[in-house]
Amino acid sequence: MGVDCNAYLYQSADARDVAAVLAALAGNTIKEDAHGNAGGEAVIVRRAHIDDMLRIEFPSPADPKCPTHACAFFFNADGPRHAFRLVMMRSTAFWIAAARGLVDVFGGFADYSDSDTSEVDYARFEAKVMAATDGDAWRERQDRILSVKAIAPADLMLCEQWAAYKSGDLE
Repeated sequence: MGVDCNAYLYQSADARDVAAVLAALAGNTIKEDAHGNAGGEAVIVRRAHIDDMLRIEFPSPADPKCPTHACAFFFNADGPRHAFRLVMMRSTAFWIAAARGLVDVFGGFADYSDSDTSEVDYARFEAKVMAATDGDAWRERQDRILSVKAIAPADLMLCEQWAAYKSGDLE
């Protein structure tokens, strides 16, 4: 089964936007489509092997261990006090940094290892614009997503300390 890193995001985080942010964090270019929505050309979102679960795939040039392909799972989950959108990833430095980036954009919390006693390792409140569906607030939401930068090497080094799977173990 393995040890996973989980990002519990507020309900306003939809799969398309989560996929765009993950792609940007992984070093891909994201752009606006004809409707003003942020997205990545190389991002694939499809049904997974479990009902109501989506598989998000994209190239990951920011991940030194796997630059050609990355995969995360997205579904609804119950948290300690609320329902959340759950993004499930492996507990590596890259994915922990990605979880922190998702939480920074959408709000929520990250659990770096689903096999330890700590459930909340990193948390941020939701920005009000992230729940917007139209108008200036929606435009601000899209701009926030479009401004996401790739995970920096220094962030990978920081997150290595919390990873269940150390970079040297993956070679």
